[in-house]
Amino acid sequence: MIWSDHILDVLKSGAKVVGRAAIDAFELYDKMPEGTEYHETFHRIFEILLPNSIRESLYNDYYKKHNEEFKKENGRDLEDTDISEAYAEMFRHFMIDREHIQFGDLSKTWGELK
Repeated sequence: MIWSDHILDVLKSGAKVVGRAAIDAFELYDKMPEGTEYHETFHRIFEILLPNSIRESLYNDYYKKHNEEFKKENGRDLEDTDISEAYAEMFRHFMIDREHIQFGDLSKTWGELK
């Protein structure tokens, strides 16, 4: 794990990048929001350990359920990176407050993987 004393990047949208998953390490801003380590860990699990067929199924399900709303708000269709970020954020919130959050589609898939 690599700790940084500054914001790692700023996206075109203005969002600040406070964590980044690399192939063999995580880079995290030392003033990151709670649970950023879970968000970045999720990306590695989702991209490396999850079989492509399950990952694609999750992308497709999320797209079908959320693309219209996303398109209204952003003026474009969802892309895989948007969906990956959404799932990583859901996982971050889940890990912070496991007792009160229902994980929906992902909990079903997580259960199938056990």
